[in-house]
Formats: sequence, C-alpha cells, structure tokens
Amino acid sequence: MASFQQYDTKKEGKMWLYKLVTGTDANGKQKHTTRRGFATKKEAQKHAAAFQTDLARGLAVAEVRKDTLAEFCTECLEKTFKHNLKSGTLLRQRGFLKYIVEHIGGMKVQKITPKDINNFYNDLLEGDEEKGRAPLGAGTVRGVGMFLSKCMKQAVDFEMRPSNPCDKVKKPSYKPKPRAIWSAEQFLHFLESSKDSRLHPLYMIALLTGLRFGEVTSLTWDDVNFDEQTITVSKTTARTENTIFLQEETKTGKNRAVTMSETLARYLKRYKLKQKPNPLGLVVATERGKIMHNASARNTFVRDVEAAGLPLIVMHAMRHSHLTDLLLSGEAVAVVSQRAGHSSPSITMGVYAHALPSSQRTLADKMEERYKLNL
Repeated sequence: MASFQQYDTKKEGKMWLYKLVTGTDANGKQKHTTRRGFATKKEAQKHAAAFQTDLARGLAVAEVRKDTLAEFCTECLEKTFKHNLKSGTLLRQRGFLKYIVEHIGGMKVQKITPKDINNFYNDLLEGDEEKGRAPLGAGTVRGVGMFLSKCMKQAVDFEMRPSNPCDKVKKPSYKPKPRAIWSAEQFLHFLESSKDSRLHPLYMIALLTGLRFGEVTSLTWDDVNFDEQTITVSKTTARTENTIFLQEETKTGKNRAVTMSETLARYLKRYKLKQKPNPLGLVVATERGKIMHNASARNTFVRDVEAAGLPLIVMHAMRHSHLTDLLLSGEAVAVVSQRAGHSSPSITMGVYAHALPSSQRTLADKMEERYKLNL
C-alpha cells in the first residue's frame, strides 16, 4: 500500500510524493521505492495506482535510475533514436545534445523541473558573452526543445519520471523569414554570367529543374535519359562528421522523374563529352572527382553571384527560384509539387504560398485572352 506526503521545494513550492513496497530482497527485507514531483495528491495517487498495477504485472521498474541529463540524453540518441534517423538528422540532433550537455547536463533526470527548462530556453536565446556563447535563433531553440522533450518522454516510459516537464513549457515562437530568391530574368542572367565557372553544370541543373543540392550532387549519368529527356531522382548525398556519401534514398523515400528542357538536355550532352571521368560516374563532382560538399561549393557560388552583380541568395534558393517561377507562370500546383518531390501538393502550397496570388492573376489573364466576349 502506498503512503503519500507533501514536501517543500525551493523552485516549485509544495509538491507531493508517494512511497510503496516493491518486494523483498534476498534476506526477506522489504524494498521500497519513492516517487516525487507530483503537483497534487490526486496526481500522486493516480500514478501510484498505475505503478502498483504494472508492478503486479512485472512491468514496473522498482529501482529508479539516477542518470544525469547528459548521460540519459546521450543514451537515448546513440542507443535508441539513431537507428531511425537519417545521417543528416542524426548530426543535427547531436548538435542539439551538445547544448543540453553544456547548459544543464549535470542535472538529474528525476529532478529537472519545467522552470529549469524554461530558464534553459532563455539562456540559449540570450547567449552569454562572458562564456563566449552566442545567442541562438528561435528555430534552433525549438529544435533543442523538441529533442529534449523526446528524451523526457523516454524517461517517463522507463518509469524514471512521473511526467514530461517539457510539456508544461512553451517553446519560443518561430516564424521563418521570407526566402530571398531570384526572378527568372535574374537566374537566366546568372547562368549566362557564370558559364565559365566550374560549378556551371550544378547551376544549370538546379535552376532549370528545381532539384535539391543533394539531389544534384548525387546524380550519376545513369540517371540521365537523353532519349526521354528526363532525370531520375533516386538518391541524395548524406554525411557524417567526417565523410560524405551517396544515400540510396530521396528525402521523401520515393523516386521521381524530372523532365529536362531541350536547352538543358543539349547542354548536358556536350558537358558529358568533355567532363573528366570520375569513379562514381557523377554528373557534378569536385575537381578531384569526388562528391561535392555544400560548404566547399558555397565559396565559389558567392564569388560567381558577386561577379554577376546579383543579390546573394543561399544555394538552396536556386531550387525555390525555379519552382516559384513555375507557379508564377500559372503552372498547376499538383504538377509543381510532383516536380519538387513533395509528398503532397499541400506542402507545396504551404512553402510557396507567396507565389499563389500572383499565379491566380496569371490564370485570370489567360482566361481573359481565351474567353474574349464582346459584351
């Protein structure tokens, strides 16, 4: 039978705990467990009843682990979560883990409170000049919070905590900034201006097909069908801390065929004839014939943009420039969505909502031209 007791805490005020007998040891001495951190007696009673039921069924963990957050979150990521994560996502979550270890890693899993977590979020947002910690953006802090909440849910599942403290803390609001992109006139000018750049094949494919950077840099010549004028997107590039490699799966897990314009098909035919062969048969490769990394390509891209006299955009925005132009020209959302490799048209509408009002205007103009009436 459980006993209940109220106790004082410095941070949360009065809280409730319960104690109950979980069995006997080898000498016949009773073994007890204590669970703390309940806001009300009713909450403690509810948890105690569920714990006793699980204990009777052999499901409860009587001896509570006393891990620090650093220990437990690291274990969650490296022994559980990583098996269901792509390499890029795993790298990002390892980055989130570093912030947890650095700021609150020494705290015990059982003792961290919603107030502790709220303070943690604020510390990340504000930074610490004396310790050389730059402020983090709201989007990054939300990512850290989502990862921490996932770990705390695991702690609840393991009966290490009665509840997830992250559920009671509001994550920072995050509104993505509007993407800077190029108009069709601008990106066509860029393609003319950068024609002598070693990255020109990458620019041509990205701006004339809307493929993602990793999709372009993972293309092999086997993916290019000149007869059908299509490019098959069946893989992407992925990386670990030390290497970059081809991943035989797209972002959505589905292959797609993207049509090429006559101009792009002719360009790639000529380029293939003069390209230096590389071991993987990559369409776009480094000067040494290896897989191209975003960071190394970025420096060349910046120089090429400056030489063209255009506003600087991120490399991924070449994709957005192409797809936005299709929508502005009145192309159907479903068609653009398929070309983009989105899992559904609703994603396309969400990402490119800024272009839809203009595309409606284009459609109305086409209707005016087609349905002329003398009224």
